[in-house]
Amino acid sequence: MKFFEQDECTPRFFMTWLLPAKQFGPREFLSIDSLFKAHPSGCLLIISSSMDSIHGLRILKPLIRKGFRMLSVTPDLLFLVENTPARAWFKGRKDGKRDPGVISLGQNLSNLMRLAFLDRYGGAYMDTDFIVLRKFDGFRNTIGAQTMEVVSSNGTTSHLTLNNAVLVFGPEQPLVYKFLEEFASTFNGSKWGFKGTSLGDWDCQEAWIEARTGHRPYRRGQLHGSATVSVLSSDNYTVLPPEAFYPVDWNRIRKLFRRPRSKSEAQWVKDQVVRLSRIAYGVVHLWNRRSRRLRIEEGSVMERLMLDHRVFFFFFFVKFLRDKRCFGSANRARPCSGLLEPCS
Repeated sequence: MKFFEQDECTPRFFMTWLLPAKQFGPREFLSIDSLFKAHPSGCLLIISSSMDSIHGLRILKPLIRKGFRMLSVTPDLLFLVENTPARAWFKGRKDGKRDPGVISLGQNLSNLMRLAFLDRYGGAYMDTDFIVLRKFDGFRNTIGAQTMEVVSSNGTTSHLTLNNAVLVFGPEQPLVYKFLEEFASTFNGSKWGFKGTSLGDWDCQEAWIEARTGHRPYRRGQLHGSATVSVLSSDNYTVLPPEAFYPVDWNRIRKLFRRPRSKSEAQWVKDQVVRLSRIAYGVVHLWNRRSRRLRIEEGSVMERLMLDHRVFFFFFFVKFLRDKRCFGSANRARPCSGLLEPCS
């Protein structure tokens, strides 16, 4: 709280990182770099025991030296879930009385941690696999939809999948509390994306939200850039459509990393850069699970976005990201671990 209460500390971002600090590589650094490019007066808290270290400080030092306000802190998860529905689940898991499932426990703990942090402190949570394109403001109690299907004649959303890669909520919000409640009561550690990639996957979404918050959402048009998008909204929360935070679906993300091989493909790259800059609500999700081993090729959409939305002069950084020894098929065993270290 002392860190977030600094003068002009807006917006207040936080991320989680439960892997070793040596795996915090160029892709993650790029997310933070682009975040501060768009929000020079913002603050970023990284909830991570591995980044709360000398090694973590060394990775973040280039940005800290620029005067950007960021802090890594070791989480006390038991403290975070205190007085929440998830406390009994966490204590049972810690005592070995709950089956953690086959999916990485760290992934599920990260999902729990972001919800618990929002419930207690509020703020803007982001995954570490985003590029921030412009200022991230105007959001209040907001979550993004990964998919949104509207099939009825009156525009009612019949099916909608929420994703928790971006969450913007104030403290003690009823919807976040319900997410914690359902995390604990329906936990399935053997299902990928449980309360994460598919934070919610429900039919009759308006009725579902009304039952959990006491507020019936309504559909409204919201002007964004030159386009009007349809959002679910009430006085207390907003559900944004997929083009907000997930303008490129996970099964199409590969194309953003490929260099153009013809005039038509070069035009497509230009069109995509313009489209993403106009449609996205300031961020583009890179779907790291699908793209982390892809090489950023010269002239690709990713390279254009990366060079347009960074703080640093990236000659070496761009070369590092393109190096097939780091992100290509020649060494698929691991991505490169350091930020500005040569590949071994």
